Order: sequence, then C-alpha cells, then structure tokens
Amino acid sequence: MAEVNTGIAFFTEIEIVKDVNGTETTITESVLQAFGTFAEISTADFALLSATAATERYAAFETFLNNKYPGLDISNIVTNAPIAEDLLLCPTT
Repeated sequence: MAEVNTGIAFFTEIEIVKDVNGTETTITESVLQAFGTFAEISTADFALLSATAATERYAAFETFLNNKYPGLDISNIVTNAPIAEDLLLCPTT
C-alpha cells in the first residue's frame, strides 16, 4: 500500500519551563521517547501511526508528564490539539 499525505500534523515535543526561586529551566519532553508501557519510536514510525494509536499515545504521555511533574496539568497548558490539519506543513497530494 502506498503512503498518502493526509495533511494531518502530529506534535512530538513539549517544552516545560520551571521557575525555581526566580531561576527558569526549560525542559523538553518528547512523545517519541520511551515512557510507561510505550517504547521509543522514530519520527518516521510515529508519522505512520493511525490517529487512534497516536491519540492513545498522547493520552498516556499526558498522564506520564502530569505524574512526573507534580502540579503540572498539561490539559491546561497545551492550547493546540496534538493532532491537527496543517495543509502548509503537510500538503495533501
């Protein structure tokens, strides 16, 4: 089966800025990394996931981050959906 560009973009990273006593530290976490029961995955393999499989991974990633960083609520921080149509970044063919 041939691959088809669907025009759908998936985010892969989130930056978390921690402020401890006035000192900011930026931490980058990736949905591609191994976490919980999910193995590390390449960008190419991630792009081939179904929307359902990607959504499942995102939900587990959100739970992982909320547990790793107490007081963090990803759902209140991330304003854009992790899966979105982006015809400029991912033009359909």
